[in-house]
Amino acid sequence: MGSVDDWEYEIGMARKVMESLVMPRASFSCGRYQVQARMQYAGRLGGDYYGVFTDCPKSGHLAVFIGDVAGKGVSASLSMVSMMILLREASVHFCSPSEVLTYVNRVMTDTLDAEFFNTSVFYISLDCESGVATYSRAGHESAIHFRAASGECRELTTKRGPLLGVIPGASFNDGHVELLRGDKVVLYTDGLIERREYGETARRRDFLTEMVAQHGRCECVELVDKLLVELGSDGNVDDDQTLLVLSCA
Repeated sequence: MGSVDDWEYEIGMARKVMESLVMPRASFSCGRYQVQARMQYAGRLGGDYYGVFTDCPKSGHLAVFIGDVAGKGVSASLSMVSMMILLREASVHFCSPSEVLTYVNRVMTDTLDAEFFNTSVFYISLDCESGVATYSRAGHESAIHFRAASGECRELTTKRGPLLGVIPGASFNDGHVELLRGDKVVLYTDGLIERREYGETARRRDFLTEMVAQHGRCECVELVDKLLVELGSDGNVDDDQTLLVLSCA
């Protein structure tokens, strides 16, 4: 039987692997578009994930996504690894986010136990030439779209499909938005807005939208930092927290 030090070392190495799979960098740039993200696990390992893929079936497209695997710790992290592999595979073959989610859900429900493995996802396919972002979601929070020209925010939402891995044959819907100069899209996991008190989650969601409207004209990295400060995200969290901002320069 290994020592506590051995266990801590293994957990530390596992965390490094997880973080490298989620996204090697907290920022990504492609032409006019930039992605900035921050993640904080509630424990040594977690189940939140996000990513940017460029090897999509059409040239000039980016896949940007965020998700949250059910559970915590080692089991959630192992599930997250499987999700990253499935999403990368799907992004190579499908442009439509709803097709990506349908494919991933089919593989999961055919091969995995929903009791132990299910996840929410918000997935965007961005045409970098036209600026049109097509999006779909599976059990995930809506995104927030900041329109720089008006200074206003609106939800990017579709019919809220089920969590992936739960319902065989589930269908998902696509939505579309054109990203213009200065626009931002804010994606987040529920750990940033959920609180145990009744009604607090809805109030924090509204507060996040207000803060995006207030600070939306900031540079991408500055916006991420400001939102985390406003939400009071710190080192003591009881659920994984992830925030991602996609911006158009």
